[in-house]
Amino acid sequence: MSRSARLRLKSSRMTTRMTATCSASAGMV
Repeated sequence: MSRSARLRLKSSRMTTRMTATCSASAGMV
C-alpha cells in the first residue's frame, strides 16, 4: 500500500508538473 501510494503521488506530481510546463509554454507562445 505504501509503495503504491508513493508511486501514485510521484506520478501525479510529475504529470502535474509536465502539464503546467506545457501550459506555460503554450501561454508564452
